[in-house]
Amino acid sequence: MVQETSALKMTSGILPGQESVSHPVQLRLRIAVHSGDSILLLRISDIIRCEASSNYCIIHSKGGRKTVVSKTLKHISGVLPASGFARVHQSHLISIGTISEVFTDHIVLDCGAKIPVSRSRRRELRDLIDSLSISI
Repeated sequence: MVQETSALKMTSGILPGQESVSHPVQLRLRIAVHSGDSILLLRISDIIRCEASSNYCIIHSKGGRKTVVSKTLKHISGVLPASGFARVHQSHLISIGTISEVFTDHIVLDCGAKIPVSRSRRRELRDLIDSLSISI
């Protein structure tokens, strides 16, 4: 199960949602990934891409870490912020900030991964890139 956790204010002895005046600590925006008997907290800023594999999803993070979750890519895309991620193919969701090159039928990410771009999503991706960058 994947659920979103936002910037929580937590102090010793204080539960999230309770007000406190003593030393609040801000956690980075993360998602909680339930894996077996543990919960893995992934920083959203560390997620490079997500890849569909039937009813599972492989979350690729910085450092080459791969986390398999029993959720669909559609579910994961609903949890991650739309402003930072783009669905470029039926099987691929990528972090926009990791795109290094754009070709007609695929993109290359900073990590070197080549990701296919579907014909139906090319125009949307090009418009997104045009809105986020300055062409020289």
